[in-house]
Amino acid sequence: MSEEYDGEVPQEEIEGEGEGGNDTLPYAWNLVVNNDIKALIHLIKNAKSSESSGEDEEEEEEEEGEDGGNGKEKLPTLEEILNTPNPLTNESLLLWATLNAQTQVIEKIMQATKSLSICPIREPKELTIFEAWEKERAKRERKRLREERKRLRAEQGGEDDEEEEEEEEEEEEEAEEEGEDGAAQLSPDEKFINKLSKQLSDAPEGEEEEGEDAKAPEGFSKLKIAEIMQTGLYQPFTGGQYERTGRGQMIYLNGDVYVGEYVKNRKQGFGTYRYKAGGYYTGKWFNNQKFGIGCQVYPDGSTYKGEFAFNLRDGYGTYKYVNGDIYVGEFKGNKKHGFGRFKFAGDRTVYEGLWQSGVFFSGKWILENGTEFEGSFKGGVPSGNGEFIFPHLVFQHKGTFNGTNWRGAAVNRIDEKARVNAINESKKSPVPVYLLVGASGVGKDTLLNEVRDRLAPNYFIARRVITREDLDQEETESFEYATEEQFETIKENLIGTWEAHGYHYGIYKQPIVRAISNKRSPILSISRTQVESISKTIQELCPTAVIKILLVETSTDVVRERLVQRGRDSEDEIEERLSRNADLSNVIKNDFGEQVVVVDNSSSIQDGVDTLLGANKAKKYG
Repeated sequence: MSEEYDGEVPQEEIEGEGEGGNDTLPYAWNLVVNNDIKALIHLIKNAKSSESSGEDEEEEEEEEGEDGGNGKEKLPTLEEILNTPNPLTNESLLLWATLNAQTQVIEKIMQATKSLSICPIREPKELTIFEAWEKERAKRERKRLREERKRLRAEQGGEDDEEEEEEEEEEEEEAEEEGEDGAAQLSPDEKFINKLSKQLSDAPEGEEEEGEDAKAPEGFSKLKIAEIMQTGLYQPFTGGQYERTGRGQMIYLNGDVYVGEYVKNRKQGFGTYRYKAGGYYTGKWFNNQKFGIGCQVYPDGSTYKGEFAFNLRDGYGTYKYVNGDIYVGEFKGNKKHGFGRFKFAGDRTVYEGLWQSGVFFSGKWILENGTEFEGSFKGGVPSGNGEFIFPHLVFQHKGTFNGTNWRGAAVNRIDEKARVNAINESKKSPVPVYLLVGASGVGKDTLLNEVRDRLAPNYFIARRVITREDLDQEETESFEYATEEQFETIKENLIGTWEAHGYHYGIYKQPIVRAISNKRSPILSISRTQVESISKTIQELCPTAVIKILLVETSTDVVRERLVQRGRDSEDEIEERLSRNADLSNVIKNDFGEQVVVVDNSSSIQDGVDTLLGANKAKKYG
């Protein structure tokens, strides 16, 4: 472990001659190569902007003139740190931090900068176009508001505003000048494009190119100006200029900024998105949405680190409120849902247990002095049966909450040994784990998505990791996208992996173990070929797990029809699948006997849902 950083930057590192240093790399990138993240964070935190740095340089030059100079090389400005790319990879510092999940570095960059300064601008004229269009839109908005005020004054019989009249006259003069150039019949956007194209061109007056796509020097055309006006300013680090695939940065028309990975013009992979209104998100994206592990910093200063789905907090995570309250647990659709622990900063009390749609309804209320109430809750307050445990007084009191009134039975002295034994035994109580299996086309994911909202919080639906890019919204409810390279790096964290139809699949270990330890029953959608190995792994990790296999089946005709509608396989491939499906289903029934519950999904989705929710309606094999 490195020593506490003392705030001084070693001179040999400035000169690029420190341990592991590279004198061809800029200073900040040398810190990256040396993996000295603490020094890099300190550098960003204390770096001055170019404006303030200029004033300091004048003072330093005066001082050096008096003492002959100290021979030290000046540290880079904040703009130099952020805008100087790695000469070996062409990455900006923010892109490097994003791809390597360096959230502390990203945090310091966000704290130290304004919105656009986090982006190195490779093409100054593109930035000129963007800023000119920003001013033009502001000008048009002022005109719209001025005309609206003028209309209201006319209706109310008020007098005209002199300043607004002068501004209107100036705009009319500009419009007349543009009309003299033959632009009278052009739209406001066309006039703006022509005007800006001339400004960007270095050609002598009268020699401008003509035509729909007249180009200014360095490849800046009217079409390029129009593109920036419509979508914003995109600059690639890798990949092409026109189809955003690879790594790049986007400055949106509203002032928001994205730096990260793209697939076919969609934010996909790792990326950091900064909102002009305040706050930012850094983490995984899929199909232009936050999806996977990420960190969201909100405008009020509160933070969430954990899992996302469809731009919402969904899965396991930690939410830190501005007032100091902390929730650690599960979310669904932005709300606390499942098992979680909420600690109040004010009175230091804790709610620990099950939450549903943001409301605590079952578990423990733990006071700062160690007193606990365990029971049911309604609207976030104790309601119904429960018991108080007073460890410092060594007794317990069972009873019932009726509103705010507590009606207790006799007080019992705590047998601490028996209490500890009861807790230990409860930890050993069996927890069902459901492995959902079935052939492609039987509707496993459809069923799972239908029952998701109807399952009690004591169930946990595991999300799969998959390398397929073309997932639709229905499928991604239970998927997290990863590239082939990313999948290889996380393999050791997966409870099982398999390959199907050219794609890799897996499920994370940690959420399964956590759910079982909290007495929640996980539901895993897996390949039928992985039932034995995943069952064995789960029972090794969690001896209290009891494996149940939910085998989804449907008629051959229904499966054939669904596979044809998907359009992924030829007729021969579909028939081969159908033959293989019957064999594998029989193997599952024969090998696992009474552990198997068949879910018939041949008719309506509702019938399949009812069967999945009520295992007692399904036929068992053995």
